[in-house]
Amino acid sequence: MFEHIDGHVAEFAKNQYGSYVVVTKGEGKYGPYIDAREYVSKDDYEGPTKKGLRLREDQVPLMIKYLERALCEL
Repeated sequence: MFEHIDGHVAEFAKNQYGSYVVVTKGEGKYGPYIDAREYVSKDDYEGPTKKGLRLREDQVPLMIKYLERALCEL
């Protein structure tokens, strides 16, 4: 279902458990997508949570554009 893309890209703020964001790619009923989903290590569970975002293939270029704009303003 999901194919992980190497490495984690971020951490969620204010989380008391070990968490990080992992980018995965998959395909759903509306076509291919990219997920940036929180993964946690908590007690006996290690895996994804519901926190994150999903971008359809056509939304990725727009997200990159906005991230580049935000980076220029840092």
